[in-house]
Amino acid sequence: MSDFVHKVFDFIASKNLEKEKEVGLIKKTTLDLSQKSKEIDNHGPSDLFMAVRDFAGQHIQQFINSSPDYNWVKVEQTHPCFDHFNFKYKNKIFSVLVDIKNPEGKSFMPPEFIKRQLDESERNNLVPCTFPVVVDNPDEPALNTMKTFGDGINLFNTITSNVVVPESIGTDDKVLMSNWELHNYAILHVRSILKQKNVPVISFQDIPVINPQLWMIDNRGNKCWVVIRHYVGNEEASITPEDLTEITRRCFKFNGYFCSVGFNPSKKSGDKYLFRNSVIDTQFNGFKTIHTYI
Repeated sequence: MSDFVHKVFDFIASKNLEKEKEVGLIKKTTLDLSQKSKEIDNHGPSDLFMAVRDFAGQHIQQFINSSPDYNWVKVEQTHPCFDHFNFKYKNKIFSVLVDIKNPEGKSFMPPEFIKRQLDESERNNLVPCTFPVVVDNPDEPALNTMKTFGDGINLFNTITSNVVVPESIGTDDKVLMSNWELHNYAILHVRSILKQKNVPVISFQDIPVINPQLWMIDNRGNKCWVVIRHYVGNEEASITPEDLTEITRRCFKFNGYFCSVGFNPSKKSGDKYLFRNSVIDTQFNGFKTIHTYI
């Protein structure tokens, strides 16, 4: 399809948005996010950042290997994101932003990254941390030009700048799983199912307020989007009409699907609630077509 036809569809979608506001189909505060969506897609991480992130991940991996109480929660680089990876020690989850510094100690961390991390950490009971890496020569990001800023695991609290030692924070007390943890786990479960079916996943992201959650290639070679929701108990999750309108508007040139994943405490555990480190029963309810373009 030509660029001209794409622009025509964009123009029609924009006009339809205004008409739907006038007749009350959608709220007048609904925004046209098509351009913002394109901006997000066009700004991926730099080669320098990816090299520094690999360096940080390899460093933390040593601690993951040292004790069964350490576990990765998310290691993939997603875009957009509120942190660069996160891991768990006992009942605490540590949200990590990789902070590139020059030899003089100047940080190159964008302020909006910190705000995004702090907002999600507060909402989801995460420990916000930075992992500062001193880069001697940013033009040649080889591993031998990088070093950790501090000792040990090299983590610093994003709010206080104090050294973070996971072993002194994590305990065996039961802590409820947050909305983000369940959301992330639901996405992980759907990705696992798609992998079993040999369906290529192009990308995914796990910020709860951003849709869709995942992009894939169907068996006809078409790029498709998937909205993923989770629920707890016996009542299946659904997508709201307003969410569907907004998502379809931004992604209307691609086929769209919806799927839900249910969670319950395992009967073997005896728990009534979903706790971190507890055994969970999972119910996948299949893919439902919600938008067809091709």
